[in-house]
Amino acid sequence: MDDVFDAATHAAIGEASRTAVVRMTRQLEDENATFGRDVVWNEPFYLELQEQLRPTLEGLVGRPLVSSYNFLSLYGPEGKCEPHLDHPNAMFTFDYCIDQDEVWPIYVSGAAAWAEAA
Repeated sequence: MDDVFDAATHAAIGEASRTAVVRMTRQLEDENATFGRDVVWNEPFYLELQEQLRPTLEGLVGRPLVSSYNFLSLYGPEGKCEPHLDHPNAMFTFDYCIDQDEVWPIYVSGAAAWAEAA
């Protein structure tokens, strides 16, 4: 996808992230040790944005989606993100880079069997 958000929305996302950094509500030790990042889960601004974006994403994947979670991750100097699978609730994941000073490669695996809820 090109330019998921317009410039004004991108600016609002950046401002929301700066505000979240000031009052990080949840920092997980394993997140920092494993990924070199701090996280804040389910910020109200991002929850609203997630729901606004859902119809677009449903159109891309061709099926109804249910939002399971979202989080803002802030990688520090020791930041790393080894190849991994996201939580089983996240059959589809939408990631959005707000700002970066180094480009990281992103790899997407081929289709894999998915355990559907019975």
